[in-house]
Amino acid sequence: MRPPAAGFLPLLSLTLLLLTVLRLPAAAGAEATWKEQVWPIIQTYCIDCHDAESQKGGIDLASLQTLPQARAALRLWWRARDQLESGQMPPPKKDQPDAAQKQILLAWIADNENFLRSGKVLDPGERRLRRLNRTEYATALHDLLGVPPELIRDTFAEEGAGGEGFDNVGDTLFIPPVMAEQYLAAAETALIEVFAKPELKARLLFSPPAPERDPATATRLTLARMLRPAFRHTLPEETLAPYLNLAAQRQARGGTWEDGVRLAVKAALCSPDFLLLTESNQSAPLWPVTGPELATRLSLFLWSSVPDAPLLDAAEAGQLQDPAGLETQVRRMLADPRALALARNFAGQWLQFEKVLGADPDRSRYQFSGETRQLLYGEALRFSDHLLRGGGSLLDILSSDYAWLNETLAIHYGIPNVTGPDFRQVPLTNGIRGGALGLGAVLTTTSLPRRTSPVLRGKWILEQLLGTPPPAPPPNVGTILEDDRKITHPTIRQELEAHLRRDDCRACHARMDPLGFALENFDPVGRWREKLNDQVLDTSGTLPDGRHFTGPAELKQILLSEKDRFARNLAVKLLSYALGRSIEAGDLPTLSKLESSLHTTHFQAFPLILEICRSLPFTHRRLTPVPIPSE
Repeated sequence: MRPPAAGFLPLLSLTLLLLTVLRLPAAAGAEATWKEQVWPIIQTYCIDCHDAESQKGGIDLASLQTLPQARAALRLWWRARDQLESGQMPPPKKDQPDAAQKQILLAWIADNENFLRSGKVLDPGERRLRRLNRTEYATALHDLLGVPPELIRDTFAEEGAGGEGFDNVGDTLFIPPVMAEQYLAAAETALIEVFAKPELKARLLFSPPAPERDPATATRLTLARMLRPAFRHTLPEETLAPYLNLAAQRQARGGTWEDGVRLAVKAALCSPDFLLLTESNQSAPLWPVTGPELATRLSLFLWSSVPDAPLLDAAEAGQLQDPAGLETQVRRMLADPRALALARNFAGQWLQFEKVLGADPDRSRYQFSGETRQLLYGEALRFSDHLLRGGGSLLDILSSDYAWLNETLAIHYGIPNVTGPDFRQVPLTNGIRGGALGLGAVLTTTSLPRRTSPVLRGKWILEQLLGTPPPAPPPNVGTILEDDRKITHPTIRQELEAHLRRDDCRACHARMDPLGFALENFDPVGRWREKLNDQVLDTSGTLPDGRHFTGPAELKQILLSEKDRFARNLAVKLLSYALGRSIEAGDLPTLSKLESSLHTTHFQAFPLILEICRSLPFTHRRLTPVPIPSE
C-alpha cells in the first residue's frame, strides 16, 4: 500500500504553504484586504450565479460585501474551501480564477477561520424556544410512567431534521395545531397502559387513600413527585394548585380518587410546562442558566429525557455551577443505562445507521429479514455506545480492530468462531470489517434495494465522517439502472465510468466515487463478495490529489490521515446536537477547544462531552447577538 500523502484534497498542501509563507498582508488592514483583494475576485467569478436574484445552491454572496458579514458566513466558507480545493467551483464551463487568485481566496478563508478561532468565547448563540421532540417526549413518558417509548413515539409523525441533521434543533420544533391532538392521544395511550398494569399504576400513585389518610394529601404527594421531573424543577404552590383542583373537581363529579389523579396527570402531560423547554429571561447581555435549566440541558443531551431526582437535587443545591459537581453528574449520567440514548439519537442520526430500520433490500436476492435489520441496527448501536461511553478511541469510527457481533450476525458476515445470541466485542485481524465503514447498517442504507451505490457510499464518507459534503447534483444528470443484473456493463464501476461524461459532474464524482469503489466488496446488505455478474470487482481508487488505495483496509488508512477534518466534523456534530441548534461563527472558539480536547486525549469521548457541558454556549444565554469583530 502506498503511504498516504499529506492532505485529502488536491490543493491542501498548497493551502498549508500559503498559511506560512503567502499569508495576506496584515499591514493593509483586514477591511482593505477584503475589499481590495478578495471581494473583486468573488465579483468576477462567483456573483453571476450567487447573487441575491440567482442564489444557486441557496448561496447569496452579494450580501457579504462588508467584512463583518463576510466573517460571519462560516459554513459558506467551509463549503467554498472544499469546492475550490477540489476544483468543483467555479463550474468547468465558467471563467476560472488563475492559480494566484485561488491562492488569495484560500488564504483569506484560512485567515478568517484562524481569526475567529483565536477570539474569546463571547456569544452562547441563539436559544430558541422549542418543544420536546417525539423521541424526547416518548423517553420522558417512559422514565416518568414506565410505558414503552415505542408505544408513544409511534403516535407522532417523524420529525424533520435541522441544523447539522438532527431532529432536536429548535428551528423545526414548533407546535402546529394538529400536534395538540397528537399529544392528547399520546397521553391517553400512556395512561391506558399505566392503569392496565398494576406495577405501573403502583409506580405512579404515591399510595391509595386510606381511612387514616386524607385523599387530598395522597393526590398532592402523587402529583408533586411526578410533576417535579416532568416540569424540571420543584413546583411552587401556584404551579401545583391547578392540577390539584382538577383532580378534586373530577372526584366531586363522582369520579374515584384514581380518576382524579389520572385526569390531572393527563393535563400535565399536555401542558406547556412539560412540552416547552422554557428558560428564564434576564435583562443582562449574558447570564448563566439556572441550576434546573442546566440540569434539563444535561438530561436532554445525554438521556433525551427529563432530569431525574438526583440531578434535580444537585441542580437546586447549586452543585452544577461547581466544575467538580458538574463532572460528578456527567459521569453518573453516562454510567446510567439511559445514556444509551446518546448512541441511539446522536450517533444514529450522525452516522445514519438508524435508517436501516426502514431499509428494504430485495429479499429474493439477499439474506435479509426483520431479524437481520434489527441485528444490523443493534451492532451499530452497541459499537457507538461503546465509544461514546468511554470504551475506546473515537478514531475507531474510522477504523477499528473489533466489531460487536453475535452468532447470527457473524454468520451473515462470514466471520467464524462466534457463538451464542448475545452481542460481544469480537477481535478482527484483517482490517476489512472494523469501524463505521464495516457496519452492515451503514452499508445497507448507502445502497439501493437491488445494487450497491459507490456514489452514495462515497458521499456518506465525505459528508458524515469528514464534514465536506459535495454540492447537489446539477439538473437532468440522468441515472443508472437500480438493478445490477440489468446494467449495460458488467459492474457498477464500469457503468458509472461510462455514465459520467458531463464536465460539471466529474469534479464531484472524482471525490466521491473512488471512496465508494473501495467498498464494492460489500454487497447491499453488508456481506463480503469477490465478484459481481461473474466479474472480479475492482476496488481500487485514486483521489484527485493522486493518492491511490485498494479496498476498505487501505481506504481506512487514508481516512485516518484525515483525523483533523474528522475532529472538526465530530466537534461540530456533537456540539450542535448538545445545543439543539446550528453552529454559528461565534462558536469557533468553542469548537477549537473541543478539537484540542480530542487531540490531547487521543479522541476519548468523556473529555469531549465534559468540555461541551462546561462550555459557555451550553451553560449561558444572551439577550442579543454579539457582533463578529472585523479586526
